[in-house]
Amino acid sequence: MKKLLILSLLFLSKTIFAQHGIDPHWGPEYTIPKTNPGASAGGGVPNNIVVLPNGTCVSFYTEQFPFPNGTIKSYYAGTSNHGVSWNAPAPALVPPVNKTQANAGSVGAAVDKDGNIHISWTSIMPAGIFYAKWNYATQTWSDTVRVNQRIERQLSYQMITVDRKNRIHIIWMDGKQGTTLTSEVMYARSTNGGTSFLSQIQLSNSDGKHSAFPMGDFIGTASDTLAIAWRDSVNSTQQWDISTSVSTNGGQSWSAQSTVSGGAGTQSDPNIVVDKNRVMHIVYHDYYTSGCVNEFCAKVMYGYSTNNGLTWNPSGFRQISPANLRAHLTKTAYDFNNNIFWAAYKDERDFNFLNGNPQADIAAVYILNGGTYISPVNEFVTDKDSLEVGYHNFAVGNDGILRAVYRSPDGNNSSPYSQCYKERQSVLSISQNSIEPDGFSLEQNFPNPFNPETFIQFTLGKNDIVRLIVYDVLGNKVADLADGKMEEGVHTIKFNAGNLPSGTYFYRLQTEKFIQTKKMLLIK
Repeated sequence: MKKLLILSLLFLSKTIFAQHGIDPHWGPEYTIPKTNPGASAGGGVPNNIVVLPNGTCVSFYTEQFPFPNGTIKSYYAGTSNHGVSWNAPAPALVPPVNKTQANAGSVGAAVDKDGNIHISWTSIMPAGIFYAKWNYATQTWSDTVRVNQRIERQLSYQMITVDRKNRIHIIWMDGKQGTTLTSEVMYARSTNGGTSFLSQIQLSNSDGKHSAFPMGDFIGTASDTLAIAWRDSVNSTQQWDISTSVSTNGGQSWSAQSTVSGGAGTQSDPNIVVDKNRVMHIVYHDYYTSGCVNEFCAKVMYGYSTNNGLTWNPSGFRQISPANLRAHLTKTAYDFNNNIFWAAYKDERDFNFLNGNPQADIAAVYILNGGTYISPVNEFVTDKDSLEVGYHNFAVGNDGILRAVYRSPDGNNSSPYSQCYKERQSVLSISQNSIEPDGFSLEQNFPNPFNPETFIQFTLGKNDIVRLIVYDVLGNKVADLADGKMEEGVHTIKFNAGNLPSGTYFYRLQTEKFIQTKKMLLIK
């Protein structure tokens, strides 16, 4: 019987859980260059990616050199051309962080509405939570600023966010889960641009049980109503529920913690975002046993609140990961200009039940209309087959483009890692065109700029004769991508411009009653 079970699992891994492909809205993968060949580059649990007002994307990460037992240092690098090159700035040590002995992978980053980058990190020596700011106007770093006034037990995870009133909020854990050093959730804020921080506040109950990995993202709100979520232990075996605390005065004071999701199973690692309309969005993962066919069951849940966290959804939390597939470790991003909430997670449908190898990829979902519309497709950002991709983080710029960074093995799951980068085209045109009465639409190509391949997606409201043509700036036809009858629905066509010079090109979709043209940029 045991042999039959093993053979069945092997069969499943070869059939149902084959490679799934990458969603065509996601562009090519780029690797952030390492300063030390042979080093292993790591991401962070807190958000470590920001987008500046000019579209430059900056990522913070670590390098361990030599691998696997070398020194770990903190670096940052930026790209101003959608990941093609990283020289804005080129990879370099983060000056204020490397004045301390930073905890590996602990640097968190947030950008304010003026383009200044705010970072925080946990330092081992000297022990403390520290902060620094990169000035967008002068492109210089401040000195380090201590955030915490005291250490109750032991410092570990921390994260930072900035609201649209430029108040800086830092949240951290004091204690260590799994030990007798009971972990509690701490909070401090700055109202003077990071020059100093007000006295720290404990948000979790002092009940002798662990509270861990707090999170709150306020980058999209100017409201004084804020919320922070964390996982809270309910017994000695560390079964977790999701707890929150709410402030109605911009972080000056906070409510007593309350449970927003609990009961059977283990609810863990929430991410909470307050949007421009004061709607609260929360995602978390749930390790469940009811109906579970093996010990690896996990799903991603989503909820929204329009009454400051008193209730969540008219009908409760909804599962946004596919049914009967292992999915956990959620991350979020918020598109302020277009009011779009993004939720991403590790999809481990390829989990190897025999050797425990996660074989994880990253998937993402977008949510519109204040939480009432969830995209019908879970978009795969990566497809790495037997490799484990993780430590993923996301950010959206003013252009509506979603950026992703994640850690990926250079060879196998035991080899050094690299920091990888991808972009997704804006959802705005998709959401607007989806309600056109005739059902026809032409989307912006992605990636854009591109080299040498890009994807063009369009929707037909009915079966029709279609022509999709590419022109240069002089109006000369350079490619005929479609010419004939096509069926109703969504179509994606790949365009390879390998034989064309760099420059601006136009693509036009024409049917019986629909004509639309869009511009794209080829950079070689």
